[in-house]
Amino acid sequence: MKAAEAGVVQQNSFFLLYRKVAMPNFPGSLLDNVQTAIKRPDVVGVVVVDEQGDPPAAYPQRPHQQQVLLFAARFGLPVWLIELNPNPANPNIATRTQLRAFLPQNVPVITKRGLNAFHNTNLLAQLQHAHVDTIVLMGFASNQCVKLTAVGGHEGSPTNPGPFNDGATGLMLTVMTCQNILRGGSVGDWIATPGVEFYERV
Repeated sequence: MKAAEAGVVQQNSFFLLYRKVAMPNFPGSLLDNVQTAIKRPDVVGVVVVDEQGDPPAAYPQRPHQQQVLLFAARFGLPVWLIELNPNPANPNIATRTQLRAFLPQNVPVITKRGLNAFHNTNLLAQLQHAHVDTIVLMGFASNQCVKLTAVGGHEGSPTNPGPFNDGATGLMLTVMTCQNILRGGSVGDWIATPGVEFYERV
């Protein structure tokens, strides 16, 4: 096989792998399906992960994230802000003002020390108190904090991974999301986890 042909085969193989991993497993619009869910007994909440600090320029996910927050306000869906702060001696870097502008002043803020928003926090207790069984998950980063919050995982190093900590799906919550509201890194194969509904668009 010629080098050029090998390159095409390799490129096509990568494309097929990317499609296999990143293609939505639920068709249609995220918010259309949220609207359907809230007509059933499902109680839906929105969880915003690590969208902290104000960037110097707009990022492409912001209008989609704002759209979700406007939808939440319209339909009275509760929202939780997750803020990463590894050092409790320091104040949190606040969630972006571009997102907070769409939220009430008293929106709950959960501070986490690691990647998973459920590990060593009272997020699950707050969701249960609000009778939430389904979360719309958005934020940063798709392959780290969002992933572990969604489906759980190990937070240690490859040689010392540490214990497995459950994410939303392991805690019997349904996760609804889409690529438009996730930032940072490849989504990866966690979107195929049972309990995750990954839609084509907002």
